[in-house]
Amino acid sequence: MFLRVANNTDYMSLIEIWEASVRATHDFLKEDDLQPCTRPFVNGC
Repeated sequence: MFLRVANNTDYMSLIEIWEASVRATHDFLKEDDLQPCTRPFVNGC
């Protein structure tokens, strides 16, 4: 296994993985609950 520090080009993939994980495990959340959590960070990348 190779570990490295994430860089700016990794953030979109990491956020997509995080969002998919949350959607799969937090079915009590609405889509609108997720967007404010990540979208401001994505736009800043």
